[in-house]
Amino acid sequence: MRTHLLRWTIGWVLAAFLILVNASAAAAPKNILFVLADDFGLDTLSLFNTNTGPDIDLPATPTINALAQNGVLFRNCYTFPSCSPTRASILTGRYGFRNGVGAAIGFVGDPVLSPREFTIAKALSANPQLGFRHAHIGKWHCSTNAIDPNFIGGWNHFAGFIGAEHESHYDWAKTVNGVTTPHVTNWATTEIATDAINWINAQGTNRWFLWFAPKSAHSPYDKPPNELHSYDNLPFNRPAIVPEKPYFHAAIEALDTELRRVLTNVNLAETMVVFMTDNGTPGEVIQGPYDTNHCKGSLTEGGTRVPLIFAGAGIVGTNRTSDAVIHAVDLFATLLEFAGVNLATTLPTNLVFDSRSFANVVRNEPWNPAENVILMENFGTIIPAQYWGVAARGQRYKVVKLDNGREEFYDLQTDPFETNSLLGMPPNLNNLTATQRVVYAGLTNRLAQWHNPPIAPTITRWETQLGALTLTVPEQLGIAYEVARVNSVEATNWTTVTTFVREVRTNIAEITLSVPVPAAIRFYRVTAAGR
Repeated sequence: MRTHLLRWTIGWVLAAFLILVNASAAAAPKNILFVLADDFGLDTLSLFNTNTGPDIDLPATPTINALAQNGVLFRNCYTFPSCSPTRASILTGRYGFRNGVGAAIGFVGDPVLSPREFTIAKALSANPQLGFRHAHIGKWHCSTNAIDPNFIGGWNHFAGFIGAEHESHYDWAKTVNGVTTPHVTNWATTEIATDAINWINAQGTNRWFLWFAPKSAHSPYDKPPNELHSYDNLPFNRPAIVPEKPYFHAAIEALDTELRRVLTNVNLAETMVVFMTDNGTPGEVIQGPYDTNHCKGSLTEGGTRVPLIFAGAGIVGTNRTSDAVIHAVDLFATLLEFAGVNLATTLPTNLVFDSRSFANVVRNEPWNPAENVILMENFGTIIPAQYWGVAARGQRYKVVKLDNGREEFYDLQTDPFETNSLLGMPPNLNNLTATQRVVYAGLTNRLAQWHNPPIAPTITRWETQLGALTLTVPEQLGIAYEVARVNSVEATNWTTVTTFVREVRTNIAEITLSVPVPAAIRFYRVTAAGR
């Protein structure tokens, strides 16, 4: 199988090279294909991982490699440590503390995207003169209802899966524009690749934007069909004693094969292709240079630094790499700029956007963003409390502040794998040089600015019924609301009512909070805070 794989690998790389170098790369793209793969980081790709040794296994990814060789590869692209907040930030151009999504959505009551978020698809629809048809095919995982990709996301067409998990990649629930089929038995990535191809071909000569989000290589680590990869000897029914990593890498190879099939239906002379992944590699399958403490779910480089490649139409210069510090949130403004959207006249004024277009880097031009620091966040019910926190990175240094009080500060130029916090343990600013203290202060001050809580909201309605007090306040997206009470109007020792507080997001931009009330009279207020 590997000999056969090598033959089509060489043929595909050469074919891709000829297609791309003959393309009118500098021309603005007619179409945009955004590929967001699932759950693997830099350690899995030969483009990034130069480690050798018996424990290192780099799956064959000729399609991804060809894109990099004929486009721009970004070495400092960051996401959130898990999938939902990354997807939400790209879709909205807003960090998690603004859109409310800070972790993988997995439980009833977890914060989800609001219909009032302004998404990439809504921006394209707001500019009909550009002529875009748009679709989202694959993994959604920004909310929980079957119609949400269309209603909240604003996509004209959706086909894929709403949540994160499949019990099996061969038995999964597929949703198409709000209608769900419970048991699809075709391997999931093959199924949605076919959906993507069919949708692309149906657009004819119209402009299109496709968000293509395959499930690979997310668990469960089922063996993909043999014709898609080179790990033929793996049993389909994986015994418990067999390591998961070979199955994981087989899924990456299979994804690469299916991506090749999609790209054969795309004219790269007029289509921009963007490839990235949503977070780092899970701990059970991660490999050097990272380890199980520097993996998906953590604010480390292994959890948040991912591949990003631009290729096809709109690219100036091929086989380039960039050290620009990019965040997933920046894809929003960048892709919309390449689509021709005027952000100044399109974006609503009642929302704060964090996205910075880095289209200049793609066009091989100078890029001097007004904001040179990016934010990473980790918060939500699914995350163990010890991993809650934030991190900020500039061009060279990175600060990590966990909610449990732990602080770390790294020079990524000399310590790219975060082995030695410059602050020491316990943290001590005296361990830093004068220059490092200035940088540390700047990064920590920027974190404080991002998460500065807003003023207390005004209660617009209240009522008591069946022993419960219901309070209604105007909603600010990405804000956490709580109810506090005291025994007398003169008291200052307000107590947060943490039990049975329930938030209900309505369609009229309000938050309703219900709390049980005791028999004795109490005085209540609503408080609001950022992350």
